[in-house]
Amino acid sequence: MSSSDTPVKTIILIQNNTGVDAKKTGYKDWAGQGQPPETILDGGSGNFTQIANTDGSIGGVVYEGVLGYQFIFAWSNKNVVKNQAYTKILNPGDKIDWDEIKKRLGQSSNTSSDSVGTYSSNAGIDAIGGSPTFVAQLKG
Repeated sequence: MSSSDTPVKTIILIQNNTGVDAKKTGYKDWAGQGQPPETILDGGSGNFTQIANTDGSIGGVVYEGVLGYQFIFAWSNKNVVKNQAYTKILNPGDKIDWDEIKKRLGQSSNTSSDSVGTYSSNAGIDAIGGSPTFVAQLKG
């Protein structure tokens, strides 16, 4: 990565196609700072920007969808390495383990997907660049 790829921000776009409004149940800023929407209406999208700090723009958000399934989305935009994306669906009642999410994010590429029964999640981030767009979708 060149100096023009120094992390500045990550633009996050999350689309909800679960049949119900999705409610935020967790959020983590490992590096940088952002403010995800509390609710993403069914058929709509929730958009926000995480502004990077000296360690980059690294975060995760969890939205609860239909029947209590939890959709995890995480991104990493930091110097020297390619940008990364991670997603996981947790069963209703499962505990959110931020340490495990960060570990899995660190092992991922710039795309990720998961499915549980009829529910699925997809996430992707521009592989390089200091102001990438992270696009995710929850489906049910």
